[in-house]
Amino acid sequence: MSRTVRIGGESASDAIRGLLRKLLEEGRLKGALCLAETDDSGTVDYTLITSAGAIESARPFAPLMPANGGKLLSRLTLRQPLPEPWAAVLRPCEERAFTELVKREQGNRDNVLLISSVCGGVGPIDPKDRESAEGGSPVIRESCGTCTDFLPLTSDITVLEGPDGGCTLRLDTEAAEALAESCLPGEASEGELGSAGIEDTLAGRQEAKQELFRDIALEDLGLDGLIDVFGKCIGCHNCSRVCPICYCVLCDFESADYDSDPSWYISELRKKGGVRIPSGTIFFHLSRLQHMSISCVGCGMCTDACPVGIPVSTIFRRVGESVRELFDYVPGKDPEEELPLARFELDELHSVEE
Repeated sequence: MSRTVRIGGESASDAIRGLLRKLLEEGRLKGALCLAETDDSGTVDYTLITSAGAIESARPFAPLMPANGGKLLSRLTLRQPLPEPWAAVLRPCEERAFTELVKREQGNRDNVLLISSVCGGVGPIDPKDRESAEGGSPVIRESCGTCTDFLPLTSDITVLEGPDGGCTLRLDTEAAEALAESCLPGEASEGELGSAGIEDTLAGRQEAKQELFRDIALEDLGLDGLIDVFGKCIGCHNCSRVCPICYCVLCDFESADYDSDPSWYISELRKKGGVRIPSGTIFFHLSRLQHMSISCVGCGMCTDACPVGIPVSTIFRRVGESVRELFDYVPGKDPEEELPLARFELDELHSVEE
């Protein structure tokens, strides 16, 4: 059973800042990757912090996602594992993204102390959309308000903000106990993290997700519907660039393979009377969906980055959940579980044959 430390009167952010500060002071950590203020205006971005004095700028659980932290951590550990212990504070979807990338040999988990939290969601990427909702409730993105995977799955330390202003830290691994237990203001004891509204949050988000999926009505879209949805695409490929699962150095869609010569355009013009440019945008989205739907972690970065408001994340999550059920696979849940498309089974997918 995991060990928990309950800290009264201290927020989750303060508790993690205190923990990181002490571990850095004692030389038990070389550094930390986490959200931090980068200037006097309050701008928050992912930052590498290597000194105890700089830890005051850390905002580990700021309700913002300027980039997918799992993708950043994979880049940091891609060429070789970290030689000394580092901490990384990630949200559950970022944590799952990192796990999926490690499976694809796009990162290394060695010497990484993963810290995550029971996630309340993040605000929209556009500051104008972050104003408090009626009643003072913070505005969170649609992808967060309908996310049912807000609990960490592979973290070393899980943090839960308490209703009384305190927090609970659960030490999930031996590495966490070895590094952190003696640095926390409180005694560790056997026990669960506690619910603290988790079940209510889950029920509310499940309902919101089902309503969103009904509104999309993906099963009824058909070709005309896909044209209506993806036809607005301007071909910027922002969605693939911010996606943690799309990691190719040279994307096939960025090559000249899909460029059309003048004769093709002339032929299309004769048949249709007009051709939309750029062409092939629907093919791009359907191909990307086919490639990474098995590992979509629903982080919502693709929708954030779309300049024309295509609900990319919602569509990919909806298809991704169908694939989940088909293969009984949850992206990022188990670091040891093979990717379904890399595993050969003699007896499977009979429902497809029917």
